Amino acid sequence: MSPRSRTVVRWTIALALVVVVLWQFDLTAVGSRLASVDQRLAIPAIAGLVAIHLVGALTWRRLLDRLSRVRLDWPSTIRLYYAAQAVGSITPGNVGADVFRVAALDAEAGRGSVALPIVVQRLTSIAALLVLGGLGAVILPIAGGASLVASMSVVLAGLAATAVILVVWARWRSKSTAWLVRRLGLRQGELTAHAAWASVVRDGFGLGLVFHGVSLALGLLLVAAVDPATAGRPVEVLAALAVARLSLAVPISPNGLGIQEGALGLLFVQLGLEPEVALAALLLNRVALVVAVLLGAVSLLTGSRTTTRARASSR
Repeated sequence: MSPRSRTVVRWTIALALVVVVLWQFDLTAVGSRLASVDQRLAIPAIAGLVAIHLVGALTWRRLLDRLSRVRLDWPSTIRLYYAAQAVGSITPGNVGADVFRVAALDAEAGRGSVALPIVVQRLTSIAALLVLGGLGAVILPIAGGASLVASMSVVLAGLAATAVILVVWARWRSKSTAWLVRRLGLRQGELTAHAAWASVVRDGFGLGLVFHGVSLALGLLLVAAVDPATAGRPVEVLAALAVARLSLAVPISPNGLGIQEGALGLLFVQLGLEPEVALAALLLNRVALVVAVLLGAVSLLTGSRTTTRARASSR
């Protein structure tokens, strides 16, 4: 199957999931919830969800310096990171954003070198997401099968995301996996001399926890904007948001489209909460995603060069 055909299939699946999910909700009630949203809470939350990508940009910049000894200035880092979000928004698991960042850098160290920090960022971010999702699955006051499903989803999301990332990166640039293994092997030898893995864990996993943790807190703020009474159960709502957010790591539909909405709605039902509140809050969350994608599209259109020259770090 050609890449274009795979893209069509995945978008078809995503749209089918959206139709199925919407069919299960009272859209009139969702519309009423959206019409009465507290904009004093919703607007800052949406702005925060757009700005939170700066944490991802910071993580990438620091790992690029630590692992590849490549220094990228802040304006270029932000421009490329948001542009990558625009590209990644149409690919499962946002993988296209990673490929774009590698292709956009014109580093003397080579493509294999600049790919390593992105792989590390992706894996540590998934690890942080799994920690938060696993904690949410444990906290959820749901007995029986639903709790088991939530716990299993944590494991399955991690396995699926890790497998897909490794396969995509192994096939990128070369049909053979030997190329990536060889390049990463060479970098591994250099890492023992140049990189402090403690700082890599801090920058990758630690900032990953910040990124996903703040995103969950802003998601709770959106729930409060839709229905303050629901937000009055913050622990349960945050736990449900954390488990539903695991859909971002499952490479079936772009940005977990349809899956996240369905999962959060189901969890809200199990918690005795209105699923329409969950859908309304996630729709506002999608507005933030659209704004970030538009900013990325502007970055793509106004970028002075297709590739950005990255200079070697003097460290």
